[in-house]
Formats: sequence, structure tokens, C-alpha cells
Amino acid sequence: MYEIGSEFNYIEKEEARDLTAMYEGSGDVRLLRCGRDAIGYVCEDIKNIALAKADAVNSHKEETSANCRGALRYVALLPALCCDSMYRPFEVHGAEVMFYGINEDLSVDTDSLKKIIDDICSQGEDKPVIMVLTAVYYGITDISSLNSFIKSIDDGIYVIEDVTQGVLAPSTFDTDNADYIIGSIRKWMGVPDGAVAIRNNKVINNHIKGQNLLDTDDDHISDGIATDRFSIEPLKGENSFAAERSKALRMKTQYLQNGDKELKTRFRELLGHAEDTLTDGEDMYEISDESRRYLESVPVEKIVSTRNNNYDTLYELLEKSVHNNVYFKLFPKKKSGMPAFMLPVMIDTDRLNKDIADNNKNDNKKDDHISGNTGQESFCDKDHVIDRDGFERLLAGKGIYAPVLWPVSDEAAKVCPVSKDIADHILCFWIDQRYDRFDMVQTKECFEETIDELLR
Repeated sequence: MYEIGSEFNYIEKEEARDLTAMYEGSGDVRLLRCGRDAIGYVCEDIKNIALAKADAVNSHKEETSANCRGALRYVALLPALCCDSMYRPFEVHGAEVMFYGINEDLSVDTDSLKKIIDDICSQGEDKPVIMVLTAVYYGITDISSLNSFIKSIDDGIYVIEDVTQGVLAPSTFDTDNADYIIGSIRKWMGVPDGAVAIRNNKVINNHIKGQNLLDTDDDHISDGIATDRFSIEPLKGENSFAAERSKALRMKTQYLQNGDKELKTRFRELLGHAEDTLTDGEDMYEISDESRRYLESVPVEKIVSTRNNNYDTLYELLEKSVHNNVYFKLFPKKKSGMPAFMLPVMIDTDRLNKDIADNNKNDNKKDDHISGNTGQESFCDKDHVIDRDGFERLLAGKGIYAPVLWPVSDEAAKVCPVSKDIADHILCFWIDQRYDRFDMVQTKECFEETIDELLR
């Protein structure tokens, strides 16, 4: 039961943990500046392994195939529901990007994915090096089964698991099937920068040892490629991204304390400029010293517990809403054991606009009957049409921010119309450790109130 006031309850002492140490044990762990740097870092390691394998293969052949060192091709398969910061690092590092479909419940369309992989593999000796990025959407996706499915099609594929939406729960990472694990840490807490890249050696060494290569020996394949660490080192030293974000985050703290609108304008400009300095994973920097120190003492259990409680509270409130399955619908609840990232809903703007128009027509009929102006056009114009972005702005005006994380590219939309539909109608509510049950109640009431106001 939720209570305000009365006697304090007993609370166990909360202990901070070294988040950086929690990732150890899965392979070679590197802390980098951001998620796109982590993707670029992994791409370079894969290229170095693939080149070493190609050299080994071709050194035993009188005639080289198209897949010699100078002609290696790379194809990266990504879920259609993703943003440019996820696929551009692959392009920057020389890979052709293709998209595979997802379903309405955020599971992967495995038939679509298998067909794409089969088509690529049918190219025989000249098939490219294949990388597949998989992601856990809001804790819903059965990532282990997906990664295993991909490996069952062709175990020569490099599986890169994006754990951004579960980065505080290393125990949920699929270390049995994923070659690499990457995730953005800065999306979970107020640090200037931070991402993790893990080279899962027990899986990746299957590629290095060349289990699927003929007429070659393991020692030759792994020559020059270490079996226990990344083949490259990140750039070190200060960078403007971390420096500007550090300044902006401190400025935001001041704004929250005194409400100075000028500070808000300034920190938002700084954050925007910091993002503009990133090079889509081309220059891969190590995490800043400031962020590394911060991550060495993080109340992980408290963060995860608070997020999960807020998620469960808001999910239950929205389930009971009179507008649920009318003007919005919930996705399946996150899996047990996954930390809550955000809570997504699908806003049905088509139904909303239809009922707004119907209400306007009925109001006009009443007005016409009273005034005698029958035959006048009903009052329903473009100003009364609401889309997802417009609804989001209305919520923001009330202090509730529900961002869209992945604007889908035109190419991805052609491959998977479902992803386009989700991107056009999804709203993602914040449920993180800054908030409590009261804030979740406020979020639900504000959401319902916004719908009701549009329908009046």
C-alpha cells in the first residue's frame, strides 16, 4: 500500500557497486565513449579477424577467390526499428547495411531474417562477412533464442548483441551465443559519457580458430590475432563530447534547483553540440576519467529496483485506464529479470482523430440547429488532426516527456512497414530512478487528461 507520512519503515543499507567490475568474466571488456563508438570498435575487430582468416585461406590456394584481403565485403543486418546512430557506424567502417523485420509485439520476424541470411549465404565462396545486430526491446525480446537461431543458420555469422536497454544486468547478457556485446551506459544515469564493448572470447575464438575453414591450421588462422583481447586499442585522452556533456549536466542540476530558463537553453545547446561532435564510430574514444570514476561506485541495486517498481506501477495504472485498448495499447510486459529501461505504449492517433472529428460534427449539428444555419460545413480542419509528434508536444507542455527513440529510415520502412508504424505511434515514458510512485500516477493522469482534452 502507498502511504504518505507515518512512521519510517526499516530500509537496508544501500551499497554502491563497481559497475565496471560487473562486466568482467565475459571476455575482454572495454569502456568507451558512447554506443556508436562501441559498434565501430567491434566492427574493426571483426574486420581484423576476417582479414587474418582470408589471408590464411588464400595462402593455401593456387587461385584466390573474390574474398581475398583486398576484396572482402561486409554486410551488417540490423532490425528495421533502429536509429541512424546504430547503423551509420557499420557504414562508416565499410559494411553494407540491410534491415530485417520485426513483429507488432517487438519480437523479430525470424522468417524475414532467415531469408535474408540464406540469400547472402547462397553466394558461395564469394559471400561477404556477415554481422547481425540483435537488440532487447524494452526487456521483451527473447534475445538468447534469437541469437541461437542466427547461429543455427550459419555459425560463421558474427552476432553483436546490443544490451543498451538492459545494460545494468550483465547476468542477462547472452554469453552463450553472442560474439560481441555492446551497450550505452550513459542512457541510464547522469554521466558525461560511457558505453561498454565486450569481446566474448569463448564464442569469438570459433572464428579465430577457423573451425569452418578447410586446408588451414588453427595456428596460422590466429597468427597476429589475439584470442583473449580486442585487436585494436581505443583513442585516449580528453574529447569535446565528454567535456561539453559534463558541463551541460552540471548546468541542468543548477536549472532544476532554481528554474532559470536561460540555463535550460544553454545546457540544451551544449548537449546538442556535444552530439554533433560524434563521428558515427569513426574515432573510437575510451571513456573519460570522470565517468570511469563515477561508474566505480554506482548503487546498481537501488537503480534497478526503483526502475522496476516505477515500471510495474505505471504498467498497472495504464492497464486499468479507460483508454487502454481504445486510444492506446500496451506492449507485452518486460521479462522477469530484465531491468526496466522505459515503458512504451502505442498511441492510436487514427482512432483519436476519427472520434475528434465525430465530436466536432455533433457539436456543429447542435450549433446549426440552434442558429438555423443548416447546411454549413462541419467544423473539422487540419488544425484538429493530431499525430504522434503533436501528442508528444502536448504532453511535454505539461512536463511529461515521452520521446521517440528510433525514427525509422525510408529503406528500413520499405523492408518492414510494421517498424514504420511503431516508429510513428510509439510513446516512451520515463520510469527511471529520479522518480517514484507519485510521479507515475502523475504521468498516467496527465496522459489520460491529454486524451480527454482532445476529445472535448
